[in-house]
Amino acid sequence: MPVLVEVRAGDHADEGYERVTFAFQGPLPSYTFQIVPQVTRDGSGDPVTLPGTTFLSIVFTPARSQAGTGPRAVGYRRVRGYEQAGDYEGYVSYGIGLNGPDGATVQVRTGESTRADGTNVVALDIRV
Repeated sequence: MPVLVEVRAGDHADEGYERVTFAFQGPLPSYTFQIVPQVTRDGSGDPVTLPGTTFLSIVFTPARSQAGTGPRAVGYRRVRGYEQAGDYEGYVSYGIGLNGPDGATVQVRTGESTRADGTNVVALDIRV
């Protein structure tokens, strides 16, 4: 089963986007993402408090996580922070807090790559 080992955020202002990457040992899992009114914790449904005005949810399956679960403040222009929302029965979910007027204006592109050490990466590029 793919294991999430690292989540990072980066600012690529010269290229017009900010990136959040999810690095996995093993094969890449399937994933879906969407703008949501509120990110909630898997199982309990409790809200995840994220900075920002717009929220992006991403779910990986099958997967499990060894990455940290606590909130990470980022403070970029668009990406404000992220936090794990769940790691249960083969599903790993994260919420990303974004600045922006509304979800309709959020442009996200995805990319997949493999690092030299064999770690597989899913990247979300969020247009600034």
